[in-house]
Amino acid sequence: VCNERGICKMGGCQCLTGFSGPKCENVYCGAQADYNYIDEYNNPRWILCNAGGTCVETGEGEYQCQCRAHFTGVFCQEFNCINNSSCLNGGTCFFTTSPYISSTSHCKCLDGFSGLDCGINSCGVEQDQQTGKSRLCSDSGSCIVGSRLTNEMPLYQCECRVGHYGSACETFNCDISPNACNGGVCVIETTGDMTCKLCPEFFYGNDCGNNPCGIDSAGVACSGHGTCVEEGESAKCRCKPGRMGDVCSLRDCLTPGNECLNGGTCIDALSALQLGLLEQSEYNSMNSLARLKGEDVRSAGSTVCMCPKGYTGEFCTECDATTELATQVFSNGTKASVCAHKSCFYNGFVCSNRGTCSYNETSDSFGCVCESGYRLLGAQCWHPSCPIEVRGEKNLPCGIGGQCLETSLGSDEWQCSCANTHKLDSSTGLCWPIACFGSSSKSGKVCGGGGVCDLSTYTGTHVCNCKDGFKKGSDGITCVPSSSVIALAVIVPILLILTAGGLCTYFLVCRGKRRRPAKQAASAGPNYIRMNDGDAIRNIMGGGPQTL
Repeated sequence: VCNERGICKMGGCQCLTGFSGPKCENVYCGAQADYNYIDEYNNPRWILCNAGGTCVETGEGEYQCQCRAHFTGVFCQEFNCINNSSCLNGGTCFFTTSPYISSTSHCKCLDGFSGLDCGINSCGVEQDQQTGKSRLCSDSGSCIVGSRLTNEMPLYQCECRVGHYGSACETFNCDISPNACNGGVCVIETTGDMTCKLCPEFFYGNDCGNNPCGIDSAGVACSGHGTCVEEGESAKCRCKPGRMGDVCSLRDCLTPGNECLNGGTCIDALSALQLGLLEQSEYNSMNSLARLKGEDVRSAGSTVCMCPKGYTGEFCTECDATTELATQVFSNGTKASVCAHKSCFYNGFVCSNRGTCSYNETSDSFGCVCESGYRLLGAQCWHPSCPIEVRGEKNLPCGIGGQCLETSLGSDEWQCSCANTHKLDSSTGLCWPIACFGSSSKSGKVCGGGGVCDLSTYTGTHVCNCKDGFKKGSDGITCVPSSSVIALAVIVPILLILTAGGLCTYFLVCRGKRRRPAKQAASAGPNYIRMNDGDAIRNIMGGGPQTL
């Protein structure tokens, strides 16, 4: 009736602070419902002014926010801390330039506290007088993220174990459920209080629910990354290298030998959650396991690898949905398993083994970044000494069926290596389909050197299309010169010889007559004939009488 914003009394609604109207339909102070806490009237807890100020009445049925120090905005939605004193309950001030967070600074809260300035005690944090440690949820539950007020501010709550209830899990009744003692026996003390006895191994407390080694339902202790050992009246985990925390649930990518690989960056878990790089469920799981011993992933130093695009996994060693694993051979002969997008693959190689497959944020696409001395053609890295085949708008180094390879490692000499279905053309150095090399192509030239190898749209296979002046040879595949071309090939040299012979006769006979005296002409040898203008020449060049 009152829209969960008031109490129905005497036939009308008595509205909560921040609401007005006959049915409390008018909302002020940026009220946000937190359904993790329901009062006796079945109303949720309402967070006003983003928990950064007080909602005060300015007139009858009207409210506005009065912000605390360091909060600004109509609903106190903006916050910037100056130093650690700006953060309540032991919080720490951090500065950020992240595009995902609107504020330039924020508070990193201790376990159990929420709010932009850590001003909300969400999990009933109490100081244990004996150990000096903070007790969350009465040591009878887990403090987890229940909802979010803003992208920067998660709101924590207690998730109580069976038999416990209350906002801080402060009340216990083991008679409420057969599982309340977690495998132990429910006993009623002479005082009337209830407790559990005969707890399973490594479980302690009045409900046998104190689980210092974080043993899960499958019996796995210490998150599977350590060993649970007895210590006095309790137990503790001995973690493997690279793990930390009371239940070894905290990853430490700052530890030598456990660094983020493949260009990943090591950041704290809370920042990863705020940046959207860590799933809420994963953070809750880490948080829940850590809090079984009163430990918080935010304050205990848990770290997470922020992986580059294409990689995922704890230390960025796995491929995400956009990439696949491949073995890349580098120029120095070393090999590595890399995650590459299909646009970077060519004949099974990543960037021709001479580049790196990288993600470009501007174009939102993957592409090859070539090593020094190589050039990018299409999606591949090639050495400039390899020939290029131009097909329309595409540049194909070594042709469609080849790849440019170093003749020997470190030689810096490159040539085209053809696939089994292709052959090297001796004239261009490119790889062409074997179907375009026939028995007539003894020279090693594609189509015998007189045609073009094209893909037939009818047969789907490669065939030779002969150039003008060429025809299919006896093998029916390659192109050979036609008869007219052969005739020209014979006639042209003869004409050249005749022309050269005529010029030679002219210079030897005609020009020679003018240069030599008569007495020298009389003693000339048999290869010299003295001629007068108009005399006939016989049997020269095998022809009949000619006149010069």
